[in-house]
Amino acid sequence: MQGPVLIFDKSSLQSLSVDEAVLLDNFYLSNIVPVFFVECLADLEKDMVRTKSTPEQLVGSLATRTPDSRSTANVYHLDILKSELSGQFDLDTVLLRPLRAGGRHVQLGNSRGMIFKASQEEEAVHRWDRREFLNLEREIAKSWRRMISQIDLEAMSQRVLNAIGPWRKPKSLQDSRAMTDTIIDNLDPEWLLRFGLQILGVPEATEHVISDWKANRQKPLREYRPYFIHMIFINIFFSLVLPAKLLKNVKQSHHIDLAYLYYLPFCTVFTSRDNFHVEVAPLFMSPAQQFVHGDALKADLKRLNEHYLQLPEEVLEQGLYTFAQFPPDDSSYLATRLWDAYLPAWRGASPNKVDVPPEIQEALKGLIDKYRKKSKPVTDGRDVTIDKIDFLEISKKVSPVKGSYFRFSKEIILKNHEEELKKRSEVFPADTKLQKLLESLTDLFTESEVSNVEVAFISYKLDTSGEKVVEENQHVAQIRAVGITGIDQETQEVLKEQYEMAPLISILILWMRPSSEKLGILQFRAVTPDEPTPKAGEYQDWEKQAISAYIDRNLRPGL
Repeated sequence: MQGPVLIFDKSSLQSLSVDEAVLLDNFYLSNIVPVFFVECLADLEKDMVRTKSTPEQLVGSLATRTPDSRSTANVYHLDILKSELSGQFDLDTVLLRPLRAGGRHVQLGNSRGMIFKASQEEEAVHRWDRREFLNLEREIAKSWRRMISQIDLEAMSQRVLNAIGPWRKPKSLQDSRAMTDTIIDNLDPEWLLRFGLQILGVPEATEHVISDWKANRQKPLREYRPYFIHMIFINIFFSLVLPAKLLKNVKQSHHIDLAYLYYLPFCTVFTSRDNFHVEVAPLFMSPAQQFVHGDALKADLKRLNEHYLQLPEEVLEQGLYTFAQFPPDDSSYLATRLWDAYLPAWRGASPNKVDVPPEIQEALKGLIDKYRKKSKPVTDGRDVTIDKIDFLEISKKVSPVKGSYFRFSKEIILKNHEEELKKRSEVFPADTKLQKLLESLTDLFTESEVSNVEVAFISYKLDTSGEKVVEENQHVAQIRAVGITGIDQETQEVLKEQYEMAPLISILILWMRPSSEKLGILQFRAVTPDEPTPKAGEYQDWEKQAISAYIDRNLRPGL
């Protein structure tokens, strides 16, 4: 289970703290739509006069908050429309779910499956999180902001109204919604197809679509091409609303806001803090869907964050995927109520079962029945949907630690570095250890992608008489960590001083590579070979303590 399918806009995400965004990623399956990526990218050209931040910092901050675990990038709406027009896409088969691109069909024995790699948009977000932007992306940002400044919403509206003929002015947004229904159902369907394909930007498909529609006995357009109707419906609605002055503070960016509505069929929950979305989005959502104000979502995530950060440290170190696999068994939380509505089986034997509102139950039942009736046997791999495969693999780059939280258990994260320790362990003669340490650090700092470099000196702990401390028949270690940013003369003196604090057992060089989000480790063991060998397991335990402390200092800034 991955949570209710959520589409958010930029206004909702940027209001969250990093910890709140981590919990969003934990309890919701985020469907990240293309317009969100473009909206973020456009901020590279934003005027930042009123703030101390740079555009790169703004976009990077949004990228840090963007879900990277339980998330997927949806197919671009025009590509969806073109697929539907060519008969390769059926909206009913993916209603309320993300439509992910790039799946590769594979066969394993008698089993059929799909493998998904990270999309270009997802790869871009990882780069933006590291404040890395391609020149091409900067050019796209300039073009996008220039295009927005040139949009004439009034002219667009007038073009539609001139084409559909004289209609009265709507009295409210709800009235405009009802009028659009009437217009759609009363216009000549062939004319509507031709006009709609022009307005939506795919005029080249006109003759094929008209021919295919006629070959299909001129089906009602709502049945023949429902996604086309969804898109043209939004455009006609907006064209009615605009001259009637039913929206306040209309601006060119509403063109972007409008595009979010094209993706509503691919979620169960839509959230925004934008006034346009607050007023308009619910009008285009089915009874099976819910609109959540971005402020309500933030308040719930803030409360969840306060709840989880009160847990004991040993529980937090088990990782969110362990102690927060499901939301709290308390329906006062919004996340819990949404799980109850869309994933009721999560409660299992919980005594606190919550009744899902009858209207949502009925709406979901209707969709399921409709889907079952429309399902057909497949003969071509290109038509295989996720519902008809035996296995699915999705590759993702997931930060194991984000904000104040471990996603996976701390123990698993440490185990992942054991192989690194084995590969990077080196033994040198005792009199060359310091020199080799300095040479290794010098080489490390020649690399461009290195940060948070620390040297951990691990030695025996001594009592006041200079004897090694032994507790429970084991030596006790003393770990001294030194953070460095380069190898100048002063740093070398500090390292030499730490090195000479005998009796040393081991030295670790620890660093981060932002591009791969991996911990780098270089290890020098048995620095003083004349010392007695520590008991079995002591090396590993002490080094694990040093790495664990490094992770807490450098990967969990919230604690």
